Amino acid sequence: MHRQNFRLFLLLLLTMILVVIFYVSRERTIYYWDFIGYQRTMINQVNNFYESPLKPLEAARLSLRDEYNALFTLPLLPIMLLLGNTASRQTYILSLALVYLLPYLFVIGWISKRIIPNKTPDPFRIAVILALITPSVWLPTLRGYPDTGSAILVGLATLIYVYDDDLKSWWQIPTIGFCLMGAVLFRRHFGYSAVAFFISATLIKTIQRLFQRDEDAPLPGVLFTDIKRIAAIGLVSGLLLLVVGYPFLEKIAKTNYKVLYKSFEVTPPDVLRYFVKFYGWPTLILAIIGYLPTRRPQKVAANPKWFVAFFGLVTTILWTGWVRQNNPHYSLHFTLPIVIGLILFVYKIIKWSEHKWGTILCIGLSVFLFSNTLYWLRPEIFPQHQLYQRLFTTGTQPLQRSDYDQIVALTEHLREIAGDHEAIYVVDSAVNNNDLIRSAEQSLHPGNLILNVLESPQVDSRDFYPLETLLKADYVILSSPLQIHLAEEEQGVVSSVFYAFQENWAIAKDFKRLPARYALNYGIETSIYERLKATSPETAVETLYKIRETVGKRPGNQPDWIQITNLSADSGIHANENGHQIQTLLSNSSPHKSTMFLYLGAIPPGGTLSGQFQTDTPGCPGIKFSLLSADQTGTITGLMENATLSNSGFAFRGFPIPGENSYLLLAISPAHESQTLRGCEITVNDLSFTTP
Repeated sequence: MHRQNFRLFLLLLLTMILVVIFYVSRERTIYYWDFIGYQRTMINQVNNFYESPLKPLEAARLSLRDEYNALFTLPLLPIMLLLGNTASRQTYILSLALVYLLPYLFVIGWISKRIIPNKTPDPFRIAVILALITPSVWLPTLRGYPDTGSAILVGLATLIYVYDDDLKSWWQIPTIGFCLMGAVLFRRHFGYSAVAFFISATLIKTIQRLFQRDEDAPLPGVLFTDIKRIAAIGLVSGLLLLVVGYPFLEKIAKTNYKVLYKSFEVTPPDVLRYFVKFYGWPTLILAIIGYLPTRRPQKVAANPKWFVAFFGLVTTILWTGWVRQNNPHYSLHFTLPIVIGLILFVYKIIKWSEHKWGTILCIGLSVFLFSNTLYWLRPEIFPQHQLYQRLFTTGTQPLQRSDYDQIVALTEHLREIAGDHEAIYVVDSAVNNNDLIRSAEQSLHPGNLILNVLESPQVDSRDFYPLETLLKADYVILSSPLQIHLAEEEQGVVSSVFYAFQENWAIAKDFKRLPARYALNYGIETSIYERLKATSPETAVETLYKIRETVGKRPGNQPDWIQITNLSADSGIHANENGHQIQTLLSNSSPHKSTMFLYLGAIPPGGTLSGQFQTDTPGCPGIKFSLLSADQTGTITGLMENATLSNSGFAFRGFPIPGENSYLLLAISPAHESQTLRGCEITVNDLSFTTP
């Protein structure tokens, strides 16, 4: 038996290596966003290791406060170093497959053996092989997601629970609690799997007790004991998360992710359509048939497969009703119950195979599984027909861009014209985007990156108004028609800049369109606009008004202050618990004499605007702070010429509040226009409004 399992392990190892090499070698694309983001984090951790073997641990600990933590890199690090060529896509994907996907297959096998005990052939080996040839099991790994690590932990929690769902062994509760805590800490969205776990366990125990009543053990008392044990798992998970991942919990407590990612939400039917297409109708139907009972209700309730079935059902309800997001890595929430359902169907067929029609089903299933795998790896050998897209798993094929050469040409041209760190703004978010240009340069010129591609906003609920970034831009990359990857009403921060150039807003006249054109996929034409002059504060205010009309609701991460003149690498606005910090640079070489900041928040009646300022440049001359008002046409008028200055602080008291559809502006300028400024660095701290 051990020799057979060792042979199976070698078969899996060899298959994974060959599939990864074959799959990645067939891709001809430029990865961006999540598809490359985790790999970048991994490369950074490898570099950290070369600096100090302990530095990756510290970096992972500090990353717990970030949107995407680096915990996944720690198990990958040894094999990445062993394989070498750590910047290679193939090395990264192979490491993911060996460290996360391979153990996940074994977890599925162990769960299957517990659910289908004492069967021939061995359920463990059948389950592992079946999972191996299921494309949807592979895809998150092949796209570069480390989320299978969390799926392993949820799978282990499931395995331990179905080992004895009465939770009578002392080690079960803390171990399940640790696994669920680890899954959530590893990848935040697996918190929904943890919720589904607790709901499913409670439901299945309730149903079991209803079917297995014992006169000597009253139902309320027995059920209460069951629920206490399930709740103890949650308590262990919470305490461990508090101890191990406090920064992670603090981040969650301060962030409303439902609001932040609302723009990514789709309708429940769209969620179902996405995952049905992802797995394929036959796969889902066969999995459902696999769960159908063949015994009387009393025995059905006791079968551990029903926990997995309820887990899949509750997850589906949560995802379609609450989360409502689509992406390949989210499929891991459904993969376990679907693959287990397929395995149960296989054993139904094995049981029926002694009949003639059972043999036909066996042959039909084998043909389908082989064809599904072939369609995944070699889709080009199948005719282009909707039938195959409905039958087989779609969206899992190797990524290939027919406009690859055009993206390369665009990137090389940008290096020619903007190679001196000029700022580049990319308007699109679908076929072309800022991260794609960065990745293209990294792929073409590793170690020699010269492009300054700005972080342009993409999604309304998560990002910020595009004005400040657009004002920094020396070049704008624009594709036509409008390119978005969500509903247009959720990407006003993208469409507003597109319309600014298409409709020739005033700000578009500060740029000129260069002759070069690039033909991208889907009939898209990409152009480059070069800045001719700095945008005036009047035009900036007028543009902001139009952007706000297009976007509608204020973007989720938009600060109260926007800098509208003299933007540079030395300028910035940061919110803190005491208000805002502003950093800017005054110089005679700046396009405007005054550096202006526009306020978007509510102004309290009779309030005082104050702050503390300091200059880090020796010999920096006197500074003047002024308040102005700007209406929707961009007309700017003065409100209060000089602030009250005292001990490096300033305050505006009793100033008139701008009218409706007008903005308050704070201007920082030299005290005298004739002053010579060669670079006066100014920091304003604790900028805030106070009420009397």
